[in-house]
Amino acid sequence: MEVSEPPEEVNHSSIRTNLSSSLEDVSHFQDNPPDIIAESSNVILIAFKGIIMIGIIITALLGNALVIASVRRHRRLRVPTNRYVVSLAMADLLVAVCAMTFNASVELFGGKWLLGSIMCDVWNSMDVYFSTASILHLCCISVDRYYAIVKPLEYPAIMRTVTVTAMLSSAWILPALISFIPIFMGWYTTQQHLDFRRKNPQSLSKHFRKN
Repeated sequence: MEVSEPPEEVNHSSIRTNLSSSLEDVSHFQDNPPDIIAESSNVILIAFKGIIMIGIIITALLGNALVIASVRRHRRLRVPTNRYVVSLAMADLLVAVCAMTFNASVELFGGKWLLGSIMCDVWNSMDVYFSTASILHLCCISVDRYYAIVKPLEYPAIMRTVTVTAMLSSAWILPALISFIPIFMGWYTTQQHLDFRRKNPQSLSKHFRKN
């Protein structure tokens, strides 16, 4: 008569240890997701921001180019007021090309500036210059509309070609006095800040105020 072998003893302590370690691994995975998930979400966020910024830049370029082309194509639109509008469209177009593109690159690279301190000053200068020129063009349009409404009979004598040219020239020349000269001369900040920028060229510094 055959005698059946006794069943092997089960090591309950080892099972409990393995189970607890498995639960710890699961909780650790839930609390700290893998780096690949964080990287993928970061890539998606950067791509989303890039699409939005590129869309804004393209819209600004096409809209302002359409204004310039419309006045250039149709002779009836070549009136003194539209000269201000065309010059304003050119200023806004340059803002999109020379300021918004660099700003988009900084946002996409996580706030790092990769083009050196000189190009940083160039970017800051162009940003201030074209933005101020755009504001001054709005002031010129306001003055033009004021005389057209308040003094309609005297408007043709006041807003002559010489007057319009002088106002537009001022709108383009005066912003240079508060953009390129102060920024390249370092008047907008302290010497400690300038030294920090030279030692850390990748740090973005656009704070135009004294400490």
